[in-house]
Amino acid sequence: MRRSCILQQRNAYQWLQIHGTQHSAVHSAVELYFTAMMHIMKLPIDCELHVRMVGMSEMRQMHWERKGQDRVTDVLTFPGSGSGTSEIYAANELLFGDGGEFDLDDDLQESQRNFTTVSARNELLDLGDIYICPKYIKARCRRFPNRNLKLPDYAQAAYVHAFLHALGYDHKLEEEFLEMTVCEKWLARNVTRSLERSLSFEERSTLFGNQWLARNVTRSLERTMSFEERSTLFGNLL
Repeated sequence: MRRSCILQQRNAYQWLQIHGTQHSAVHSAVELYFTAMMHIMKLPIDCELHVRMVGMSEMRQMHWERKGQDRVTDVLTFPGSGSGTSEIYAANELLFGDGGEFDLDDDLQESQRNFTTVSARNELLDLGDIYICPKYIKARCRRFPNRNLKLPDYAQAAYVHAFLHALGYDHKLEEEFLEMTVCEKWLARNVTRSLERSLSFEERSTLFGNQWLARNVTRSLERTMSFEERSTLFGNLL
């Protein structure tokens, strides 16, 4: 995906709302990450999705009230009326597509472009609410460093997992679990590739963390410093 493509999509999903972030860089990075996922999954630009960053007490209360579990968790997704329904893709194709995926003649396809279809499609655009608890994610990474991903990787995995739930993916059955796992890996890989080319330096540092920062600083210095300077800074391993 080209840099300009993602940059043009920054404000495309006007009904994507990020709540609860205290720093502008974090807000921007999270917003663009979800924007990239929506763009890669080819969702209609008028899909509505709310992403809420909450504290541990609120997440625990939410978990108890909605799931009956009295404990904190990393993410919770409450799908909307359009989550997991194949009709959203069919209606979107009928309204805005070229009909390539449907074996319909022109007259029949045109007859489907009516107020009823538009109204039904509007109901299908609600993807629901995603709750994310950054403090819990940080605490879990610090407490169990050998059992969890690094913080930036964990956060991104949580975003992808929660987002796919909003699209209707689940993992109650083994077949569903395998399908969702494959999609998670594919989506995370493609989002990372896209964002590394389109995020600002500050946003990349915020989203991908110190590992990305250290790697890219090292690459930059290796290109600009003399051999003697690199040897002094990085040691004889260079």
